[in-house]
Amino acid sequence: MTVRLRALWADSSDDSNKPSFLQVRSSKSFVVMVVSFMAFTDVFLYGLDALAHPNSPAILGYISDHTESRRFPLLFGLLLLTGATVMLCAGTSFHTFVIGRALQGASAAMVWTAGLALLADNVEKDELGQCLGYVTMAMNAGTLLGPLSGGIVYDKGGYFAVYNMGFALIGLDVVLRFVLIEKKTARKYTASIEDPNHDALLPQPALDEDEGLRSSYGTVNVTNAGSESLKTSSNQRSVWQRRLPAFIWLLSSRRLLVALLASMMWGLILTSFDAVLPLFVMRTFGWSSSGSGLIFIAIVIPSVFGPVAGYLADKYGPRYLTAGGFLSAVPFFVLLRLVTHASLGQEVLLCALLALIGLAITFMVTPVVAEIVHSVDEKEKERPGIFGKGATAQAYGLFNCAFATGSIVGPLFAGLIKHHAGWAAMGWGLGVLSAATSVPVLFFMGGWIGDQKAGADDD
Repeated sequence: MTVRLRALWADSSDDSNKPSFLQVRSSKSFVVMVVSFMAFTDVFLYGLDALAHPNSPAILGYISDHTESRRFPLLFGLLLLTGATVMLCAGTSFHTFVIGRALQGASAAMVWTAGLALLADNVEKDELGQCLGYVTMAMNAGTLLGPLSGGIVYDKGGYFAVYNMGFALIGLDVVLRFVLIEKKTARKYTASIEDPNHDALLPQPALDEDEGLRSSYGTVNVTNAGSESLKTSSNQRSVWQRRLPAFIWLLSSRRLLVALLASMMWGLILTSFDAVLPLFVMRTFGWSSSGSGLIFIAIVIPSVFGPVAGYLADKYGPRYLTAGGFLSAVPFFVLLRLVTHASLGQEVLLCALLALIGLAITFMVTPVVAEIVHSVDEKEKERPGIFGKGATAQAYGLFNCAFATGSIVGPLFAGLIKHHAGWAAMGWGLGVLSAATSVPVLFFMGGWIGDQKAGADDD
């Protein structure tokens, strides 16, 4: 029994027992499926307190980047989610509710930092956008199915039946996270099978110029005081740079800052509709609370094109796809002003406009999630070794902070405008913000547009 458990766990410190189904458990498809299910479970159990998000992702990203395996922080995040769900299910006091919400926020932050970093570690860079498209599709599916199934189960089975469904999802998530094997762990087993002395397969430190001369021609006395002084100064500068927190270097990247701006706008747009749309259809069309929840289907369904958007971003770059997504949403935001009274035609018009907005969001968001990784890689190439063990999870922590900031601003922005100026003005407001965001995206997403033109001229 112990041997079987070890074979399933894949302890990276023990190369003697090859895990069962190693090739399947470390495959790209399985990793994408597990991360997508994490996102689905997180959003399905949605109720996350937006104020809890910005306080935890950066710290959790740092922890994830400095642990041996991404799986351990993910399992810890799942433990937080389980504890939060138990507290929300059984708690009766306000304090218990607040603590449960905070734990849920921390768990969600772990999924969107360590989870996306895990995917980036195990997928080729030229396929990252397409794979992240499946994750965003799963997230949107959870957004849709969570409220719908929760309402149905509550009507049929009561309060605790809803949480039993949640615990079942958490149980399956536990199994998948335990079964998953990262590629860097799998390589140890495959290397040991191919070559018993697999340590020899590890890259050897490069010889410096003097050592190369000595090894080829014997001992050569090469002395250059000026060269040694420059080397010492460069080494001191390099040590000082490595001591700076990774997020400072990340925030110095214009490419990443624009991706974070796009992420914030994504959160703002989604939560603007969350705050305003249900009340609008209830008052305008006389829909019930259940019907007002169903209106979000129109926004969510276009997310099935997420993998297509990711594939196009991988092939042609994120610049024009993302800028086009923000710009193409503008007329549909403005045309929301045409929905003014109760009729079948008006209901169809609203659903059509929301579906087109959802399609634009899909094409603006999927490339942005992949752009986070590419911006980190670009910064690493500029200053090799500046991030030490890496900064992908920390970059996704900043991404989560930006999204959460937009999630806080969105309901305030849309709610205040609708209250003081009306539904049409709210559509105009979202249109103006979307158009304004497309400008920096066009110039900086994927790198400065001037560099691209210079490269084209050189060709």
